[in-house]
Amino acid sequence: MKFILSSVFFTFIFSSALFADEIFLKDGNVIKCEIIQITDDSVEYREIDSKRFLTVERNLVHKINYDDGSVKQLSQQSLSDKIYLKDGQVIEGRILKITSDVIIYNNLESDEKKALMRENVSKIELAPGSQTTVAAKQQETVSDSDEIIQIEQEPEPVFQTGGYIDSVFQISAVAYAGFMWGELETKEKSAYRRYKDQIVNYAVYPADYEVYRDHYSFQAGFSLSFMLPAEKYKRNSFGFIGIKYGFMGSYVYTEVEQEIEDVALSDDVLSGTLLRYRTINLGPLVELILGRPGALMSIVPRIYLSGGYIHQGTLYAVPALRDSGFSINKEDYRTEFTGFSGTLGAGIRFAFNRGVPIYFDLNMQYTYSQIKLDNSPGVYDSSDKNISFNDMMFGTAIGIYY
Repeated sequence: MKFILSSVFFTFIFSSALFADEIFLKDGNVIKCEIIQITDDSVEYREIDSKRFLTVERNLVHKINYDDGSVKQLSQQSLSDKIYLKDGQVIEGRILKITSDVIIYNNLESDEKKALMRENVSKIELAPGSQTTVAAKQQETVSDSDEIIQIEQEPEPVFQTGGYIDSVFQISAVAYAGFMWGELETKEKSAYRRYKDQIVNYAVYPADYEVYRDHYSFQAGFSLSFMLPAEKYKRNSFGFIGIKYGFMGSYVYTEVEQEIEDVALSDDVLSGTLLRYRTINLGPLVELILGRPGALMSIVPRIYLSGGYIHQGTLYAVPALRDSGFSINKEDYRTEFTGFSGTLGAGIRFAFNRGVPIYFDLNMQYTYSQIKLDNSPGVYDSSDKNISFNDMMFGTAIGIYY
């Protein structure tokens, strides 16, 4: 008997919940209840579980679904959000959240959540009172009436075409300045110390000739590069878009100047040209292309390694001493030479992609040189004809590409 009564009780409760009336509010909430009556100002209902009598203002109600399937429309405003697809379809429901990838929503009659790929959506129209969370670019809450969200698709990554990244040949005019050191500088300082007492006024002011300045290097010429077609990478914003490999050849003229400070003659500077020579260089070159597809300019970090042949070289030993009036036979300070050099360089290139095919560089490079003298200068007090030296130089270049 108790089992029968319990079964009847639970059947009644289950049937009541299953066949309850539903009040659809304009804010999207749904109340399951038993409708008592509808007045001009309110809707009176009884809760299914507690059997309490409650009311809700009529202007807050969109519609009522009765348990017999009939529907009473109390508002003409749409409760549903609208999702417009790119293929022309329109989906109506309640949007719960918008992310950068998907749109999460459900139907008004169901709590089942569904997901839709955002890339298939052109725009979203939110119903009045919607509280949809948008997380596409930054977190924000949309609550304005009749809100329309236009879906902004992330631009499809594309390959950079045209401009510097597709160039094959580059021709530059180059100019560098820096300083020299090494074995050759050591020989010059030894010769200076050996003969400085023959400088005019040295006997009166010997301490004023102890300041030996550096050797300064100056270089100018042109370079020609051949680059293979760039290996390109897709980008949709400023960043790494390609890499170029190739070879660079150059022809440059170099001078090395020597200076000695002559304090005795009102801080005068004794100076002269120590070296003059020409070099042909050739070696590999790698460039990274940074930028944005279609941008006006690309930034190009570059590194190169080259070997060179030194020719038409002339050494003029102790030039600062000779500038002071020190007399010496020409064969004791002047000689021709040839040799080889190796250079490691790096820099940044700024290349225009539109308008004119022009670029300009900021570079630095280290060079090691080994030269062989035709005759060993007498002022060096040595028969060694092989001398080495180093250069650290900084410079710029301007050129065109095609």
